[in-house]
Amino acid sequence: MPTDAQLRCLYRIGYQLTYILFQPIHLICIDGRTQNLYILAGQNEEIEARSYSYLGGAVMSQVNYTAMSYQELRRYFLKHREDKAAFQAYLARRGERSAEGSSASLSRPVITRVDDPDFDNKIQTAIRQQLAEYRG
Repeated sequence: MPTDAQLRCLYRIGYQLTYILFQPIHLICIDGRTQNLYILAGQNEEIEARSYSYLGGAVMSQVNYTAMSYQELRRYFLKHREDKAAFQAYLARRGERSAEGSSASLSRPVITRVDDPDFDNKIQTAIRQQLAEYRG
């Protein structure tokens, strides 16, 4: 269950994405491993609102997620949204790539905190930057 701060954050980000920037939201969930709020929107926007508790867990599945590329895994879980293991594998892969500093689009810095008075402006600027990167 999302915290009050995550719900407020979700509303603010959702408003910025849909009403201001006219971007679709594909997925909203709480990452079972980290308890972070995760939003997948637009063409390639990935937004994670971090919480400060960590709950570990193993993922078991018949599908070999490790054989998939990052983009293949992303496309797979978007087509199979009910496959929670696919989503967890995707978040784990995203975290690994971010930790390794692989690609600029996968290792984005923390943009802001939920209690930041300039939260809305920072989120909107970050989303616009991601859209500009995607459009090239």
